[in-house]
Amino acid sequence: MKAASFGVTMSADKSAFSYNEPASMTISVTNRADVSYTVVGTLHLYDPARQEIYSRTLDVTLPVSGTIAERATFTSTAWAFGSYLVEWSTSVGYGRTGAYNGSFAVPLPTLSVTVDLPSMLGATTPVTANVANVGTVNAPTGTLRITLTNPAGAIVWQYNEDVRLAAGARLTRPLNMTAGTLMLGAYQLRSDFTLSELGVRTVGSSRDLFASLAAALALDRSSYRVRDTAQTTLRLQNSGDFTLAPTVTLTMPDIGFSQSQQVALAPGQATTLTYALNLPANLPVGAHNVIATQLLSTTIAQTTTLLIPEAHIVASQLT
Repeated sequence: MKAASFGVTMSADKSAFSYNEPASMTISVTNRADVSYTVVGTLHLYDPARQEIYSRTLDVTLPVSGTIAERATFTSTAWAFGSYLVEWSTSVGYGRTGAYNGSFAVPLPTLSVTVDLPSMLGATTPVTANVANVGTVNAPTGTLRITLTNPAGAIVWQYNEDVRLAAGARLTRPLNMTAGTLMLGAYQLRSDFTLSELGVRTVGSSRDLFASLAAALALDRSSYRVRDTAQTTLRLQNSGDFTLAPTVTLTMPDIGFSQSQQVALAPGQATTLTYALNLPANLPVGAHNVIATQLLSTTIAQTTTLLIPEAHIVASQLT
């Protein structure tokens, strides 16, 4: 009896399958001998941890110099992500003649999550959340979660939605992001997409957003005399991402001066406030504080010193 001689090729219908779709492949057996015979093949499927999860025996009768193609379809309610090994071990009669391998993959979906922001942010800001499946496989149900955390570490706004995206699909959501009462410091905007069915986080990103105000307080001279007018300037600049409207107060307690006003500043905007401090005749010699404060949910302050020096009187003797 002539020895069996055949070749085997194994090819999956595609290189990557979605977590919830059947995985199919073709096993082609070609007889290289000039006699027909039957090949017994045992098909094994191993999961990404290389545990056998499927086994099936196929009897293939090969015609002379012919090729037989067998189809194998594997199903699962939810494949584990990773690479699967398919092995077909063959025998003719009582002898094992070889093992042939194929494979297919169930990759994690490739997802993109972005939050589009306008150039100016406020206590309430319209934003757009975008989730896209930019890969070639379907994604299981996932949870989109967007949070805004204030400088004190408290979550002041969040949005949650369960989403299932097929390959190539995109979801866009217009939202109103509320920051609550603004406080100075760094806010964190974080977006996560978690595959709820599997507990696997596939996308996560964060962005710092700043509520910040720069202030500079200055006097027009280094010292003054009583009855002078001290010209005082306070330059404010919004150096952050949020529109701010602090209550600005300038005080000089020693002369009973206090003036308050609310100042609205868009991101990048600057303004200069001017004050005329009339120094009374009875203002004592020495240093007097001039204080500027800016109140949001917290207060920041700047202090400068107005100096009234001692009078120097020079007497000359008449002769």
